[in-house]
Amino acid sequence: MEDIKLEEMTLDQVNQRLADLDAEVRAMVKPEDVDKAIELKTKILERKSELDAIESCKKTEVELIAGSVEAIKIDSMEFKREERNMDFTIETVLSSPEYRSAYLKNMQGKELNDVEKRAYSTASGYGAEVVPTSTANKVITKVYQIAPVLSHMSNLFHVPGNLKWAIQGTDNDPTLHTENAAITPANDTLTEISLGAYEITKALRVSRTVSAMSIDAFENFLVQLLASNMARKLEDLVFNGDGSSKPTGIVKAGSGSLGAYQAGTDLVSIAAATAVAEADVLNFYGMIGNHQSVRAYMSKPTFLDYFYPLMNVGKNISVKFVNGQFFIMDAPVFFTDSLGKGVAYLASLDYMVGNFADDIKILRSEHSGFLNNSIDFLAVCAFDCKPVIGMKAFAKFVKAQS
Repeated sequence: MEDIKLEEMTLDQVNQRLADLDAEVRAMVKPEDVDKAIELKTKILERKSELDAIESCKKTEVELIAGSVEAIKIDSMEFKREERNMDFTIETVLSSPEYRSAYLKNMQGKELNDVEKRAYSTASGYGAEVVPTSTANKVITKVYQIAPVLSHMSNLFHVPGNLKWAIQGTDNDPTLHTENAAITPANDTLTEISLGAYEITKALRVSRTVSAMSIDAFENFLVQLLASNMARKLEDLVFNGDGSSKPTGIVKAGSGSLGAYQAGTDLVSIAAATAVAEADVLNFYGMIGNHQSVRAYMSKPTFLDYFYPLMNVGKNISVKFVNGQFFIMDAPVFFTDSLGKGVAYLASLDYMVGNFADDIKILRSEHSGFLNNSIDFLAVCAFDCKPVIGMKAFAKFVKAQS
């Protein structure tokens, strides 16, 4: 499909490319590759909107012939219709350009035209705060860009309410079988992860002058400010959530009691007065199981002070730089401000289960900011996550600071 020009793609091909692109983003390790993927996804979504509009017009033509549409009036390239007995799904409404325009103009406090009013009222039964599909895609893309750890979670769901998820626990090796002998089932087990919903919010008060912005500029403004802040909080919870009235993060993914990491098993701890040696890094790497998609997470100061000095161009063994990416052995390094100096993790996030019980929504109020001539915006979502313990999927490195 890569050889097909975007303008030549059919609707089915566009939908397939979007699905493939989401999978590709999860596997990307370079920030510049993610940026290119975001630009490509934006272009593909624009093409999808064009094709959806064409399909809508085709459907209307058929219904007009069948007598299910009373009238069509063309006014400045807008179709204003009176429908009867036409079935619309909420997904169709939320993905329409009319609803996107109505939603964003309502957020700005602008007056809606008749087409936008109809689209907005159709979606109001599902909550007027429902984010348009194209805007929601931009929010999720921005969240993954700011907090790539979320895109690394292969078991990240968007299921309303509480979620129970079974993941492989004990996995015994296959055995040789003697012909005609009875087969004894292996004692494999499943580990059940139960997720709830913790509300995460970000409030932002801005000048009423945002109402003068264009639709596209205003959408980018909301996505940049609110989604970026939500992403940083979500990332912090994935790393540092202690499970006490909040999600359970990697900090509680150790093999010991209550998720504590244990020295010699999944913890390398180095005293403040002791220099980090290559043997420590190899010991750290050796604590992680033979899992796919193992990655290293730490702050830039941690890497530059304790890992970067171990790079040896001649040997190039434990810490290396390949094609613009730092690695610890074969684990790509990702930098995050959510971890303090001296703390690093190796993790296979196939063993971190997460769920958005309620996707990110953006609410608006003119009343709370009335005396300031401002508009208040509130981003809100419900999220939970938990690691699967006992699978050698997590290891911790700590260099004492004092």
